[in-house]
Parts: sequence; structure tokens; C-alpha cells
Amino acid sequence: WIYLLINSTLSFDPNLSFSRSIGYLRFGIFFMALSFFLNFDDIKRNLLLLVLFLSILLIIDSVFQFFTGYNMFGYEAHISRVSSFFKDELVLGGFLLRLYPIFLISIFYLKINKIFSLLLFIFYFFTIFISGERTAFFNFILLNLILIIIFFERKYLKYIIISSLILVTFMGFTYFKQKHILDRYIEVKNLFKDGEIILFSETHQRHYKSAYKIFNENKFFGSGLKTFRKICKEVQYYPEGCTTHPHNILMQFLSELGLIGLLFYLLLCLFLIKKLIFYYLLKLKYKLKSSNTQKFQLIIIASIIINLSPLSPYGNFFNNWLSIL
Repeated sequence: WIYLLINSTLSFDPNLSFSRSIGYLRFGIFFMALSFFLNFDDIKRNLLLLVLFLSILLIIDSVFQFFTGYNMFGYEAHISRVSSFFKDELVLGGFLLRLYPIFLISIFYLKINKIFSLLLFIFYFFTIFISGERTAFFNFILLNLILIIIFFERKYLKYIIISSLILVTFMGFTYFKQKHILDRYIEVKNLFKDGEIILFSETHQRHYKSAYKIFNENKFFGSGLKTFRKICKEVQYYPEGCTTHPHNILMQFLSELGLIGLLFYLLLCLFLIKKLIFYYLLKLKYKLKSSNTQKFQLIIIASIIINLSPLSPYGNFFNNWLSIL
């Protein structure tokens, strides 16, 4: 927070930067409040019950919208996406991806029946798929692969095989029901064009070029928090790639916060990856059994690593909704 304030004083537009940085202290207060209240078992249990209920409600509503074209409140589905209660905001997949660690913890903590848990997981996965959010879908697969590697035990193998077969069947079913959803995932092949790799899309690539040019002119401190939207309009900064933010966490930190700001991001990522690898190596060497507390911590760490990945498109890191999640 202190660095964001310093960065704002050096910003291309200090007033614009301070409008975002001053209030960012609220997330430190939010974190301390959560840390305090989660010491009480009844509050923790109620929070996890709420998350589980919310997840089930979203799943039911999304599947209903997939089949009927409308959700429970009559909101119409997007032409190639399912959005549930989010209406025109196509963020269902991303929301479920970020809610997933707490969803998993609620299943363990509340001791949900194994068969019901498996069904919940299958429909959770399917809901992210029908949301049409490719980044959320592929990150969700990657996150689960990491968790399988970390926690794998032979007794889980049959559940992995059963859920995989059911999910492949469900995804194949969408070809007949709503082919355009499946087409969104097949479009990934368009990332290769004329022998060159396109970074996510040509639009994203233009954003990254603009962000990189801004970084090149302001290497240490960047142009200032929240200023990408303003400075990218200038001719020398590739205005063809101008938007509200660069749509990639690495490029946003480079362009707006510079190399010094980037250090905060890199150190966090290295710290979390180190904890994950260290635990995995210890487990292999000493055949450790994870306690529930360790499982919960590792689920959250793996989720944060995936959600902060520089290898996928990303919303505005300092957006209020993303920051709360």
C-alpha cells in the first residue's frame, strides 16, 4: 500500500492514481477482520455453508439456463455463453474459479457425503465449461491437475476416472445441445496464425504491445496506477492497443507500477510456488499424510498461483470485485 502511494506521487496523472491507491488500504482492514472472525468456529462453519449453498444455487441456475435459455429469474443466456445471475456480465466461470478453493474446503470441513461431493464437482466443472470462459476453464483444469498431483492416493483413482468419463460425456453432449459453446474452445487453434503464435488473441496482443511501450519509457516506477487507460491514447504508445487496462497481470504491473512494483508480484509468486514444491517433495520423501489444515492451505496456495498466472488474460488487478475475491 505504501508503494502504491509512492507510485501515485510519481504518476503520469497523480490525481487519477491517488483515486485508486488511497482507498486500497480497505483490503488490509478486510483481511484483518476476516482473520479475526474466522477464529470462531460457528462463523467459519456458517461462511462455508453459505459458500456451499451459493455454489449449488449457481450450478442449478446455470444448468437450467443452459437447457431453457433463461435462468430462474428470466435472464436470457448470452448467444454463446451461460451467465446465470450475472446477466450481461460474462464472469460466471471466473467467479466460480475463484470461489473453488473455498468450495472444496467447505466439502472437507462439513464432511459432505463422497457421492454427493463427486456429483457437485462434476456439475461445478460443467458449469464453468458452459460459461464459455476459456481462461477460467483451462485454469480450472490446470488447478485440478496440480491438486491431484499433490494429494494423489490410489484410493482416489476410481473417482478421478469416473468423473473424467462423465465430464467428457457431458461436454460431448453440448455439441448437440449448444454447439456454439464448444466452438469457443475449438477456436483456441486460432492462436497459431501464419506460423506465428498469437498471444490469446490479436486484440490482447495489441494491449500487450501498448503496455510494453509504456513500460519501456517508465522502467522503474511505471506510468502510475490506473493510468494505462489514459497514457495509451498517446501516439507513441501504440493507441491501437488502448483500453482501460492491459488484460494481463504481468503487463499491468510492468506498465503501471514498473520493475519495483513487479517485485511484489514476483516475490509473492515465488514464495507460494516454493511452499507448494517444498510440501510435495517432503510428501514424496517421507510419505506424509496431510492434515486437514495442511490440505486447506495447499488448496488456497495452488488456487492463488493459478489465479495470478501471467500466462493467461486477466482483469484489472486493482478492480474492486477482483480484489475482494
